[in-house]
Amino acid sequence: MDGGNSPPGFPHPHPTDSYSQLPPHAIATHRTTPQLPTSTTFDSRAPPPRAPRAATTAPAARDGGLRFKRHHDAFGEDEALRLERMEEEAVRDITAAFVRAHAVDCDVRDVETAEVVLAGAEWAAALAVQRFRDEVQQRRPGVRARMPLDVRHGADARAYMGVPYIVGAVTYPAHTQNPYRLVCRMLELSLTRGLNLQTNTLATKIGKAGAGWEVETDRGTVRARRVVLATNGYINALHAGLAASKFLVPTRSQIAAIRPGKTIDGNPGLRRSISVEDMATGDYFMSRPPGIKGEGDVLYGGGKNLSETGERNTTDDSVVHADIANYLKHAAVGVFEREQWGDERPCGQRLDWHCGVHA
Repeated sequence: MDGGNSPPGFPHPHPTDSYSQLPPHAIATHRTTPQLPTSTTFDSRAPPPRAPRAATTAPAARDGGLRFKRHHDAFGEDEALRLERMEEEAVRDITAAFVRAHAVDCDVRDVETAEVVLAGAEWAAALAVQRFRDEVQQRRPGVRARMPLDVRHGADARAYMGVPYIVGAVTYPAHTQNPYRLVCRMLELSLTRGLNLQTNTLATKIGKAGAGWEVETDRGTVRARRVVLATNGYINALHAGLAASKFLVPTRSQIAAIRPGKTIDGNPGLRRSISVEDMATGDYFMSRPPGIKGEGDVLYGGGKNLSETGERNTTDDSVVHADIANYLKHAAVGVFEREQWGDERPCGQRLDWHCGVHA
């Protein structure tokens, strides 16, 4: 696809088609009122208008504890513990409390997630992080996460994961879902409570206006007492202070949906969500579980090191990086080996490419 024109740092009006967003949801282009409201209050009667383009996805987070030391060094012990607990509770609350309470049709399934390591030195470092995490949590039982971690070594890890050459794996319980359908359902429920949803409306500037705020958009200006910035990788274009802090760096990620090889069926690795922690390409993958759309498709992401910029500081998700796309098409063969993966099926490997922007 061609990139087209869009202001630097802002969402592109024509992003790549997403595997999880086809077909588009009924509210993808919804506007509660034909005209953009000029003012709003932040309460249940008239929530602020939102959505810079079509109703879209929310990112998924994963962390089996290997990031704990980085969080600890960057933000301190208290914040590292809070972050880990927050991520755990967010997954539990969204899946158990919200999705099941509201019977949201978003393909929620329980799945075991794994972070696997290929090299001995990196595995030793990962184990050191685990020991450090355990020591901190034993000292701080009141705020520690409750997610159980299972550590497997050597041949046991390889047999359990079905991935050759790994020297270790950390596994933990998680969930898979379609975030697009989850977010759209949240918006539907919010509409019944008075939300004024304005999709395809680009916020271009946010600034103080007396005791409140003004949000300039490509369709007019909205005034509000409060504004919630939930734009993730696009936030730097709206808030100069956050941009100057360099706390959030927009990064483009690319994912391919591929068909598995002829002989990989039944491999335990395809029953899990896996990230290969010490691959320079940052690979991660999972297979779509039985009973949902795309059953058996392998969603494979990574390859950022093939970009000169590492795909950092870009918000243009209307284009596919050709080198990364070619890598993702065949990367699973390198992880599982050709003998296990098998030859391509008659329908071919490539199904879909998708780019996304996050921070």
